[in-house]
Amino acid sequence: MRVWLKTMVFVLGALAIGSAVSAEPVAEKKACAFDEEREGDLCYPRCKTNYVGDGDECVEVCPSNSQDYGNKCLMGPAAVLKKYYSRGVGRRVE
Repeated sequence: MRVWLKTMVFVLGALAIGSAVSAEPVAEKKACAFDEEREGDLCYPRCKTNYVGDGDECVEVCPSNSQDYGNKCLMGPAAVLKKYYSRGVGRRVE
């Protein structure tokens, strides 16, 4: 019983010290507006439906009956280039 009690006191003491260290203020991660998404330190407008953000571009998502192969979608023997559009230079997160 004594060994168990000493162990518990040691563990609880260690937890208290650990929590005191983690209680220091942490820099708050700033967010983009609700109609934007963050990539690195920049906020970009969200992409249209069936498009996904890739830096400053929105790239088409391949249909479910095809295979994604980088900049193209493989549909059986045919390869179709994905459509894309620019979403601007983005703005720095403030």
